[in-house]
Amino acid sequence: MPGEFFEFSFDNFTFNSIEVSSGTYRIQNTGQNGSGNETFSLNINMVTNLKAEELELTGNHAYTLEVVPNPADPRDNQLVYQGSGSGVTQGGLTFTQNITSPLIRKSQAGCDEYFVQGSVLIQSPSLPYKLIDYGTGRCDNEASVTENGITTTIYLTN
Repeated sequence: MPGEFFEFSFDNFTFNSIEVSSGTYRIQNTGQNGSGNETFSLNINMVTNLKAEELELTGNHAYTLEVVPNPADPRDNQLVYQGSGSGVTQGGLTFTQNITSPLIRKSQAGCDEYFVQGSVLIQSPSLPYKLIDYGTGRCDNEASVTENGITTTIYLTN
């Protein structure tokens, strides 16, 4: 129902070696868009520590989420993400991330682990930009990363 929301607060939470020392995650129903699809706003504000990467991030991220239903098979709904965020690493490096083409995640089995389409541009005044492209909709774990004009295929893992 439009206006309804839920919010999580984190205080020294750890999951899969990712520490969230503090922060909030809020999702709010913003009603239907012009296509009649349900939309939501996502706001994330947290301090994380990725132990495996020896990286601490502080950031704010705001996204919109659209649920695109498949009337023939509700298990095949799509989630469409748009938005941006910014943050600072433990070393003081600032960055922004902007979804330049909507990120799409499919709900169907075998497709629900990764984004299957869309791209994200990550920029920092101190480093070359990175463009992550998740493809054109094929259900796989492949994405490409372009940095300094060089594109490399990567394989996503959980």
